[in-house]
Amino acid sequence: MSKSSRIVILGIDGMDPDVFQILHGRGEMPVLGALAETGNFRSLATSNPPQSPVSWTNISTGSDPGTHGIFDFLHRNPESYTPELSLFSVQPHRGGVRYVSNVRFTSIFERAMKSGVPVTLIRWPLTFPAPESLPSNCHILSGLGVPDLLGTLGRYTFYTADKKISEENKHGRIIHINPEGDIVKTEIHGPRYQGWKGMKDASIPITIERTSEGSRVTLNETSIQLKKGEWSPHVIIHFSMGLMGKIKAVTRMVCIESETFPSLFVLPMQIYPKETTLPLSSPKTFGKDLWDQIGPYLTLGMPEDTNGLKDGLIPEDVFLKLCSEVFTERERMLNASLETFDKGILACVFDTLDRVQHMFWRDRTKPLYSDETNEPTSVVAGWYKNIDAMIGRVIKHLGDETPLLILSDHGFKALNTYVHLNSWLARNGYMVFKNSAKESGPLFDNVDWQKTSAYALGFNSIYINVKGREGKGIIESTDIETLCFDLMQKLTEWTEDGKSVIKQVYKSKEIYPNSQIGNGPDLVVGYQKGYRASKQTALGEAPEGRLIQDNLDSWCGDHCCDPSFVPGVLFGANLHKANLEIPDTVSVKDISLII
Repeated sequence: MSKSSRIVILGIDGMDPDVFQILHGRGEMPVLGALAETGNFRSLATSNPPQSPVSWTNISTGSDPGTHGIFDFLHRNPESYTPELSLFSVQPHRGGVRYVSNVRFTSIFERAMKSGVPVTLIRWPLTFPAPESLPSNCHILSGLGVPDLLGTLGRYTFYTADKKISEENKHGRIIHINPEGDIVKTEIHGPRYQGWKGMKDASIPITIERTSEGSRVTLNETSIQLKKGEWSPHVIIHFSMGLMGKIKAVTRMVCIESETFPSLFVLPMQIYPKETTLPLSSPKTFGKDLWDQIGPYLTLGMPEDTNGLKDGLIPEDVFLKLCSEVFTERERMLNASLETFDKGILACVFDTLDRVQHMFWRDRTKPLYSDETNEPTSVVAGWYKNIDAMIGRVIKHLGDETPLLILSDHGFKALNTYVHLNSWLARNGYMVFKNSAKESGPLFDNVDWQKTSAYALGFNSIYINVKGREGKGIIESTDIETLCFDLMQKLTEWTEDGKSVIKQVYKSKEIYPNSQIGNGPDLVVGYQKGYRASKQTALGEAPEGRLIQDNLDSWCGDHCCDPSFVPGVLFGANLHKANLEIPDTVSVKDISLII
């Protein structure tokens, strides 16, 4: 903790130093630009791999994955090879389930709390589940990692009369409706529960009626008027769970123009903070008190629904309206906390810029990104200016006595090319399929583990099929070093269409030298700019055909390449008031040392 009685930390997920410098050069970042002019700006070396769960946990713990245990968005169960979320685990508990954190090291915030320092964390990543108890002067509202009520990271529902829209390759639930005149009667679905005859979905009736401006939605005896393209207010939905009682969810919905009958896009069913037993906040009343203080807010770890835009179900302007409103919710949370903040640490993370850059990094009318200067699109530039203005408001509120750190977990690059890494492993003899097949399906379907020496899972991870560690491992511990060296050499020599695919491959034991956790990957892959592991690779699939493919998807910006390409940012304000200094060279692990 600094010598000052209080310090504020603002996390801006995904803010890129090159984009900042371009906009600063144009005079479009007056607040952050002024901090940079006084020498209080550095590029912040990100984690390896440069993924948000990894980097934010590096920041909060002052350690690396070998110590804190978060290696990738996904890790594998070594016995079964199945992918599991790193954001949290789910365990059986008293006839139901409970959520468990996968972070294995105490954060700087926890250490401060134990030392008697007041700490408030607003939407800090990987703080779900929130602790059952905290000191009376400490508060947490969990961020990235908060699931929906189905236990997923967010599954929308789309009601449409258009039978051409299929659920295939969609990230949500498609419900085809059959209008009778101007009215549709259907159901809205909630979490699953154990009924008398097995598991069933909780659901309530919903009526959708066409109007001149859009539609009228009626549910729970509440009628909501929706104009086309305008998000509804926050909707509270009451679900009956049989003998388990009732549960409430919060969501929002939007009416989408359609040729036949207006479609309805409904956000995932999210934790309702005023009435929940789920560990969204600590103390448990903090989420409720915040709702009462600032008004309704969404609770999902990623509330900006990129899936609806990726799947072509909501237009760009509708997605961006949601982003703006989520950003405003977050600023209201921060302002409410600032009102009573007089001592200790206050940290708040804003994620929206990351989501916008994923979807608008390149001109969405062009299939590939060819500009190497990181020249931002107008949408991305507009959001940097939004961030700059928000930080200006915070600085004005704090005055010139309170130290302020502004940082991002990583930067951004274009995503032009997907890499089928498991297909490369198969093509080069490291992975073998059963019955002379030429490919494997998701979850390593059809992989012959008795002949497979290495496999990829997640976005940057390669595992050796080690005997005695993996469920069907065959590689002796004495052969791991040789196999890793062979893989590293061949992968860095890999070219497609005359271009290098992988910049560097790292041995885990070398980049995490004090590793205390044995469940991480053996190798970490640092892709070249513009390249990233394919979605198939992440889930253990090895498709036949080309080893790389052009990315023509809406998800056009990314950061899961080599960490040298995507540093984050670090700014400071009023640091001299607490005798704090930013080192000339600084990484995400060093933030705890500055504080």
